Amino acid sequence: MLGLLGVAGFNLLLYSFLAYVTAAVASLFVVLASPATQLLEASLARRSCAPRLLAAVAGAYLTLEPYLAVRSYLGPLLAALATLSWAVYTVLMRGVYRLYSPVEAMAWVSLFGLAAMSPTAAVSKPATLAHPLVLALVAYVAAVPGALAYAAWNVAVQKAGPRRSAAVLPLMPVLTTLLSYLLLGEALTATQLIGMAMAVAGVYISAKG
Repeated sequence: MLGLLGVAGFNLLLYSFLAYVTAAVASLFVVLASPATQLLEASLARRSCAPRLLAAVAGAYLTLEPYLAVRSYLGPLLAALATLSWAVYTVLMRGVYRLYSPVEAMAWVSLFGLAAMSPTAAVSKPATLAHPLVLALVAYVAAVPGALAYAAWNVAVQKAGPRRSAAVLPLMPVLTTLLSYLLLGEALTATQLIGMAMAVAGVYISAKG
């Protein structure tokens, strides 16, 4: 189930909805996985969930607002399903640590996720990997957002739990916007600066709570 939710389902939905929305919209839905995870965990534990993340999510929205664009409503629908898939994966993942370490768990989840995704090989175009740039990009996605990010996330969920791990997701657009400013020379608006400050403050409050 975890392989289907966190690897196969999430990645298939993620790379599908990117065809219909901008990267900024994708980042916003990643941010929304944070309150979704906290709400789901609180519901399963039958306890109240304080809305500490509202400021962080609002700040992330203000940070990304200049770049938000949707080419088809199918994009947000797929993105919402990807967000839900990741939230359920994160909450359920902690239960696996009674049997395996985070790295071992990642290996098994990835193996079952690969098995679930294998039917999509029939519609792939392996010839495109002959281009060095495409091959390098695919290798990077597999190694960094794939293996490294999943391993780091699993360790975070084990050490801090689903709620606190998910609380840091609103920092993603903050870091992305900051790197765009430092590396690409993109301008920052006053609204974005306010949004970044709100996101950082909201994440701090939520993580400490």
